[in-house]
Amino acid sequence: MALVRIVYQQEGDSWWAESPDVDGFTAGGDSLAEVRQLAREGVAFYVNDADLDVREQLANGGLMSEVRADSLEHRTVVPSEPRTHST
Repeated sequence: MALVRIVYQQEGDSWWAESPDVDGFTAGGDSLAEVRQLAREGVAFYVNDADLDVREQLANGGLMSEVRADSLEHRTVVPSEPRTHST
């Protein structure tokens, strides 16, 4: 199972998403709902893993949910500490 974090950000009337786990991935749209759908579809395509575990959050840490791509079931979970990448 691939674990991918998606971080959502808003600036003015626009929303976008990026993932610290998928290099170069971004999605953008007019609403959070639109960007969440595009991001989930895009990450699944980009990672190419049917058993995908997606962790979503707002850039300010306000939202954290776990979404299983195969069932699209949502449940609230306690935010975890961000993972740091060593160079």
